[in-house]
Amino acid sequence: ISVKPKLQQMDPSLYEAALDLGASPTQALGKVIVPEIMPGVFSGFLLSITLSLDDFIVTAFTRGSGLLSGDKKIETLSTLVQAKIKKGPIPPELRALTTILFVIVVIAVIVESFFNPDGNIELLNSTIAVSCMFFYLYLYIEKSQIDSLTNVFNRDTYYRDIAKRENTINGVIQFDMNGLKYINDNFGHLEGDKALSELASVITKSMKKSMMVYRLGGDEFIALAQNTTEEDLIEAVKRFKNNISKTQYRCSVGYAFKKDKNASLTDLIKAADDKMYHDKKEFYKNSKFDRRAE
Repeated sequence: ISVKPKLQQMDPSLYEAALDLGASPTQALGKVIVPEIMPGVFSGFLLSITLSLDDFIVTAFTRGSGLLSGDKKIETLSTLVQAKIKKGPIPPELRALTTILFVIVVIAVIVESFFNPDGNIELLNSTIAVSCMFFYLYLYIEKSQIDSLTNVFNRDTYYRDIAKRENTINGVIQFDMNGLKYINDNFGHLEGDKALSELASVITKSMKKSMMVYRLGGDEFIALAQNTTEEDLIEAVKRFKNNISKTQYRCSVGYAFKKDKNASLTDLIKAADDKMYHDKKEFYKNSKFDRRAE
């Protein structure tokens, strides 16, 4: 849009004159061509930033409900990346996706510029369509990894991740909501769903960005930490207890840290589970709720 017109406006004899005066092709490009098209390059750079910000701001304020992404909203690439950054490091698969889209578009632009001098943009339009297909395919795959109610990773993703990261996971925190059956029986399942959603939000907010949160089913959640310290786990549990105390809900929690290098991930999960159930037993011992009704 901005560079090609500058090339078309440039006098072709300038490049030939530079060669006649003894400049090499590389010198002619750097000393003659690039300075001539630099205004177009700069304006294209500003235009791309403006369009990107416009895309992000408009989408952030106007996106409606949808079915393609984890938080039930239609996403563009910019809003998706921003949401991922808030939760933690950008996933490697998203980095790969953005790289693929960038390379595809760059190749299409180069082909259009050199092999389509008439300005026909059919190839570029097709490339954009293919890029959109890749993007929404990524969103569809991501959707399958997310629990639709709580917006954390689901049980299938949990099993996949513990198989892939068994050697690097050295911290586990188990969560089990207290009194969910009482809420469902007395206030209805919609209130129960609301309680689970808020609990998941509190857990996610309390964990470090590097900790992955999963819903195992019902009112059970688990957070997995890779290459962490016991101090980080203790601080995460403290933050969670402080944050959940500010709500009307209660939750039992237990953590385990891998001190023995020979201990298996199964042993770690069981240790956290045992601590969580001990915490739950103490809760029901000192509360009005009947443990047998759960």
